Amino acid sequence: MKMGPKTLRFAASLGLVVLALAALAWTGIVTPKAIATAVASPRLALAALAVILLGAQLSVVRWYLLLAWQGYRLRYWEVWRVSYISWFLGAFLPGVAGTDILRTIYLFKDGSDRRAASFDSVLLDRLFGLAALLILALILLLARSETGLPVILRASVCVFLAGTLLAIFAAPFAALWFKNVLLRLLHGHHRLSRLVLELEKAASLTNTAWHQEPGKLFVCLGLGVLGHVFVMAAIVLTAVGAGATALSLPDLALAGTLAVLLNQLPLTPGGIGIGEAGFAQLCLLMAPHSNPALYGSVMLVFRAMTLLSYAPGAVALMAAPPSEKPR
Repeated sequence: MKMGPKTLRFAASLGLVVLALAALAWTGIVTPKAIATAVASPRLALAALAVILLGAQLSVVRWYLLLAWQGYRLRYWEVWRVSYISWFLGAFLPGVAGTDILRTIYLFKDGSDRRAASFDSVLLDRLFGLAALLILALILLLARSETGLPVILRASVCVFLAGTLLAIFAAPFAALWFKNVLLRLLHGHHRLSRLVLELEKAASLTNTAWHQEPGKLFVCLGLGVLGHVFVMAAIVLTAVGAGATALSLPDLALAGTLAVLLNQLPLTPGGIGIGEAGFAQLCLLMAPHSNPALYGSVMLVFRAMTLLSYAPGAVALMAAPPSEKPR
């Protein structure tokens, strides 16, 4: 029986998830015993789930404001529905880019005359989310003079985070500067040229918003930082419930922030395996005699709770008309 493209993509994603979980178990980063320990406190697990749900609402509000400020009139309920559907489906796609692609597809169906605004809102939302995560990581790194991390590593991470943050804020200006160069290089490739022009329109919208109403952008950045604080709180609650006491709460938050950053790498569906290994190794660096399996399992349980929080997206997807479902 011949499998279609959708079936092949799903099978490939499922295969990557299985391989990632097998690698985590084989390396001892995650163990059944440690997972059971991580969910030993149902009260704290439920509190972590509630915090995850609250943080997600801030993400919906941020995207809703970005759409509204650019004249893209969607009801809050519609933004919430599209957000949750894209989060749910994006959990099975490599990295976080799949979520953005799905959101853009939904908005493009509204009409081609608003493609620049819709693409810009998704791009800005992603950049603000990433910038907020970088800012939170820098604050936690600089606020903690003694984290247990080697000095060279700590300084290197600070420089990398600061450089990436500057690159994000410079990206819209760089896009405008490179537009003409790219158009000359892509002469004769009409589809790619149209994509460059769409990107240029999005960058122009971003620059206009930044110069005319910077306060609105700072609001979105603030919502992003607060949303990531909720994420870090959920990780800390899960770790406390597991009895992971080798690290202080600020150090757990720092390790969680850096692990979430690593989780952005588009290597496995939802970044599974990347976040767990990163969190375990960071905690091991800060507390050399701790149990890495406990911390890796904490991150896996946190991931499972996050996926559970996306359940409304599955319900919304099944309830959506066939014409609105992503192909």
